[in-house]
Amino acid sequence: MKKTVGIIGLGKMGLPIAANLLEHGFTVIGYRRHMSDDFVVMGGTPALSCKEVAQQCNVVITCLPEDSALLEAVSGENGLVHGAHPGLTVVDISMLSIEVKEQAKRSLEQVGASMLDSPISGIPPQVLPRKTVLFASGEKHIFERCKPTLEGFTSTIFYLGDFGAGTKMKCVANLLVGIHILAAAEAMTLSIRAGLDPATVVQVISPSVASSAQFAARAPMMASQHYDPALSTIHQIEECIVIINSLSKAVNCPTPMLDTAAQYYESAIADGLGEKDVAFMHPFLEKTIKQNESRESV
Repeated sequence: MKKTVGIIGLGKMGLPIAANLLEHGFTVIGYRRHMSDDFVVMGGTPALSCKEVAQQCNVVITCLPEDSALLEAVSGENGLVHGAHPGLTVVDISMLSIEVKEQAKRSLEQVGASMLDSPISGIPPQVLPRKTVLFASGEKHIFERCKPTLEGFTSTIFYLGDFGAGTKMKCVANLLVGIHILAAAEAMTLSIRAGLDPATVVQVISPSVASSAQFAARAPMMASQHYDPALSTIHQIEECIVIINSLSKAVNCPTPMLDTAAQYYESAIADGLGEKDVAFMHPFLEKTIKQNESRESV
């Protein structure tokens, strides 16, 4: 008999996660406010509400863009709590605030359900080949019960301990991501201004000790000046930085390099570039340099 799993949020990450689960023999019940035909075509079963998903599944994965979306999915008029039953576990894989995840957890526990905080690390193209990483946290026995489902869409899972540890680890990861993206943009800008061929820079740096996952993913986009479709947006990075800053203040840990990077991301958003892929920080830096040169020449 096929195992059944629910997914709330069938966007750029949720949809390929559903595809992997279907490929691994799961029946997938999905809900999205604006359901796409792609989910049905791949074999998914659409639901009319989060409540309906909870009623049909023991494990529900939530992959949502913001705090308010998680609270609505869990506690809204047709939220998961209204379809909850003993044994239901909600696994949130989103990058959201710890405070809101804890609020959602309490709401679920009040109706006999449980929750894991398990952010996913990776970009959409890494999902289908199972190259994402899951930072799982929550009660160990609940994690063990859900692990076979999680293994249905990713090969690398770390159990990190108490609820919230997953988001803390995601903050550490995304601190590096935010800095590395801007560093890649800065390096590509310098190389081009120095007269180096951008394609050659990518070829030489990628296998060297100077490379990073973000350089490998974004430098080719910068070199070719092809930024669509956006895999992760500048606005999403800025949202992550807000969550990281909340954690860093709570534990009294300065983040000077991230703070510097944040100024550039915020300026890019103010320039109307929030929905561009983060690789677009390269032309934004070049534009900023030219604007400074123009002011200095006046």
